[in-house]
Amino acid sequence: MSIADLTVLRNSEAPYEVIVKFLAGGESPDAREAIVKWATTLGYGRVWLPGDVVELEDRVMESAVSASVDCHACNARWEDGDPDFWLCVRNLGNFPLYCPLCGADLPQWQIASQEAAA
Repeated sequence: MSIADLTVLRNSEAPYEVIVKFLAGGESPDAREAIVKWATTLGYGRVWLPGDVVELEDRVMESAVSASVDCHACNARWEDGDPDFWLCVRNLGNFPLYCPLCGADLPQWQIASQEAAA
């Protein structure tokens, strides 16, 4: 398990970029791959990893997966995989934090695996 600090560079004229600084657990190949997949899914243009820069194609939602969460307060289940949802997540910098039904804080969203989506 790795912990990383991600700094998003938001430029209105170019795709967003992400600078990655690993804080704990080291920069394992799995951690690097997970960050690159996440950035690709959200349509980032470049990932700055320690010792490496990964150029990403503009593939937002090319192979979109869905994300879901269950509200612990009202038990509503929220799931979305629409391109507009992912673009909103990218622009906000996070998944929706509050339940649209009851207003309670939402726990961590779960991302469906690529294999399950295929």
